[in-house]
Amino acid sequence: MRYTQSLSDQVLIFISSIGPGILIGFLYDVIFSFFRTFGNKKSLTITADLLFSLSAGMLSFFYMVIYNSGVVRLNIVIAQLIGAVTFHYTLGRYLSKPVEFMATMLTKLIKAIAFPFAVVFKKSAEYAKKICCKIKVRPRNEAKSKTEKKKINNILKIHLKK
Repeated sequence: MRYTQSLSDQVLIFISSIGPGILIGFLYDVIFSFFRTFGNKKSLTITADLLFSLSAGMLSFFYMVIYNSGVVRLNIVIAQLIGAVTFHYTLGRYLSKPVEFMATMLTKLIKAIAFPFAVVFKKSAEYAKKICCKIKVRPRNEAKSKTEKKKINNILKIHLKK
């Protein structure tokens, strides 16, 4: 394994690592456009951050393993950062609107698919509540009414006399 690279190899790797940086920038715009449409909740933001970090880290790792024999160099990281920032401020501005539109359409599609299941679940919950309200179950410790106590005592007296 060679520990040193020539300057021309380093320049080629630097230029070619701008490509994965552009892909990381696109990934950033897509993930955060989808999560922007779902709302600004703390759990969604944490999930988006985690998803982006893992996917960008894996992309960068595999690029370095394939093209640089797994050697991490600062110039590769800087080139990927340049690619991501360049994409975000150039093409990302134009692609954010279509991605957000697709995300809203996807959420509407998911809601349309889930709507019948929600209606069935709601109706079944209402029927179960009606059935449970009609059946009165008394706990064992609850005191019985006086008439019920008299009936029970009369039944016991009759059986004891025989």
